[in-house]
Amino acid sequence: MLIIKVEKGILNSFFLIIVFVAPYIVYAKTNLNIKTFIDVILFLMYIFVAIFLRKDIFKKKFTVVFLFAAIFVFFAIINQLLNGYFRVYNLVAPLAAYLGFVFVAQKDLNPIPFKLLMIFNYIYFYIIYYSLNPINFLLPETELNVEAFTNTSSNLIPAILIINLYIFDILDTTKFQSSQKRTITLFAIVNVILILLQRSRAGVLVSIIFLLIKLFENYRKAFYLFISLVAYLTFYFWPLLLAYSEAAGSIDTSSYSDDVRKENIDIFFSNMDSVKDMIVGFGRNFEFMTSAVTQNLAITIWNYYTIFPLILVLFLIFLRTITRKYLPLTYYSVFVLYSFFEGFFLSNYWDFIIYVLLFYTIGKSIRFESVKYEA
Repeated sequence: MLIIKVEKGILNSFFLIIVFVAPYIVYAKTNLNIKTFIDVILFLMYIFVAIFLRKDIFKKKFTVVFLFAAIFVFFAIINQLLNGYFRVYNLVAPLAAYLGFVFVAQKDLNPIPFKLLMIFNYIYFYIIYYSLNPINFLLPETELNVEAFTNTSSNLIPAILIINLYIFDILDTTKFQSSQKRTITLFAIVNVILILLQRSRAGVLVSIIFLLIKLFENYRKAFYLFISLVAYLTFYFWPLLLAYSEAAGSIDTSSYSDDVRKENIDIFFSNMDSVKDMIVGFGRNFEFMTSAVTQNLAITIWNYYTIFPLILVLFLIFLRTITRKYLPLTYYSVFVLYSFFEGFFLSNYWDFIIYVLLFYTIGKSIRFESVKYEA
């Protein structure tokens, strides 16, 4: 009889990825006609998770986290009632993230699936983008973005690569006892290279800062070497860097003022004609220039959940910066930086990791049982 031995926590990690991490890339690459079907499948999976965790989801130690999710649901209902629309996803997403948080807290996890996830991302994006796109830092924009990414753009690449690694990094601290530092740093280097080729302005900025933080935390000599290398390349290849910046679009005051993100924010505030608009926002009925979202996390929360959950999130971030019992401030880098350029969090499919970021306490009430893993 053949007996296959599975490492502890590996199936849980695969399940976590399938239900709470991977749906974003599936959703973003899917034709609009079948998105409703995907939503139904995900909703049924969340029900299954709730049944699976039925003995854990109402534990006292998770009360604060549950209240956080419930606040988002409550104000989502208020927003929808006052703005006259219905969007079930805004109601389900905060609770789904809570289920993901409880799953992470209660179940053994293994780092191997997260390594495989990053490798899969590299292979996947190579097949659908990099192999079709000449490796040219100065390549002008082409129709390839539309052809390769269905209902989104090649900015999907930095979003997936950075946030998937971000999830891996936070779980490494909370679940894997920081045993994957070397692997995460290596993936961060690969991310920078690929995102430089793709040329997302926000992606380049966030990926480089994330890499600098990992080098500074784990490999101080390599950090200074990297800074010196960047300075050297900047000095000797300044004209090329200027050309790259022009091709990608620089991130500065003038470029941001002309960007659709700034225009969306201006539209949001210029349409506030009453106290109700200022507090509640506009919900789904308000269309911005590009889509139903502003590509700015603060405005997205405000528009769909009212101003009160936004104030709560800002307060929690402030609270975490003045106490040492939570994850170090450096772990907020991706969350905060991307918040200025995209609406990837709160609420989205991988928000369980933001719950971990905001509520994981070191050695206190929500202590995650960890198993030592070797890199």
